[in-house]
Amino acid sequence: MTNKAKYLAAGCGLITLACVLIYGCYYIYNYSTYLYFNGIKTTGVVIDYQTYKRISIEPKDLDTYYPVVEYTSDRGVEITATNKTGSSEQPYSIDSKVEIYYNPFNPRELIIYSFVDLFLAIIGLSFGAVVLITIGGILMGGSRKYKNQH
Repeated sequence: MTNKAKYLAAGCGLITLACVLIYGCYYIYNYSTYLYFNGIKTTGVVIDYQTYKRISIEPKDLDTYYPVVEYTSDRGVEITATNKTGSSEQPYSIDSKVEIYYNPFNPRELIIYSFVDLFLAIIGLSFGAVVLITIGGILMGGSRKYKNQH
């Protein structure tokens, strides 16, 4: 494989990965805005955390915590659901009240109304996509210097 082909392949691979990140942004944005604009607003109580453990030397450092929220639906039914956005810390204390939006057709789908839950993932994925597109473009542009070499 020539150097030009290696640069082109690496650049295309990074730009493809950036497209996957952009799709992730699109999915998260649509999910969050759907629940925000079409969901029912209520107050819930964080009763626990669901922990996703990762294998590492110090496992506690890589754990992801997802808040488990209990709330009453507009029909008077007690619902216990897990937020889809997790973090490396427990951002809410147990028994703390949080503002949530839930899907009236599937009350176990919810988002906690906070900057982190609504926008941080979108910002992070967008930043990652921009970095990957930039690096991919540089690599693809770098392949031009090998234009006449075999």
